[in-house]
Amino acid sequence: MATCPALLDEGYKKLVIILTRNKGYRKKEKDFYLPGFIYRKYPAIREQLKLRYRRYNEVLDYIDELENKGVATVIRPVNPVKVERTDRNTQRLEEFYQEGCFLGAQFATVLQD
Repeated sequence: MATCPALLDEGYKKLVIILTRNKGYRKKEKDFYLPGFIYRKYPAIREQLKLRYRRYNEVLDYIDELENKGVATVIRPVNPVKVERTDRNTQRLEEFYQEGCFLGAQFATVLQD
């Protein structure tokens, strides 16, 4: 997976980014318990896992910045996301999928104009 800065450095002028969360979504800071035996020999990895939410939010801030500058077009859900990470409710998953298809089709129409 290429990163946004790398693509811009390669000369791409416009990016299309697809997200699965609404605009403004940010992960909340929470205590991250990691048993001592996991990555015991790699304290830096342990620390990065604890700060994962912060890195995620930094990336979302960067994406918002690119969108505001007109460098990126971001496709993201419009309706509140009701699907959980491990959701098995097929009706909710289908609704989320259909919204994604609708937004993708809208974007494709705009590209053709």
